[in-house]
Amino acid sequence: MRNISKDKVLVFNEAIYENIDAEKIKHFHEVTDKILELIQQRNIFTKK
Repeated sequence: MRNISKDKVLVFNEAIYENIDAEKIKHFHEVTDKILELIQQRNIFTKK
């Protein structure tokens, strides 16, 4: 089962990298990293 999942992820990743510019992927990762950081620091989803 794990090998099937891994294969699907690899196929998905390949399709993404073939169809989206590397610079856009880099920006996506920067944004998602920042979002995760904010969530972990509880700067998001807290009432002010």
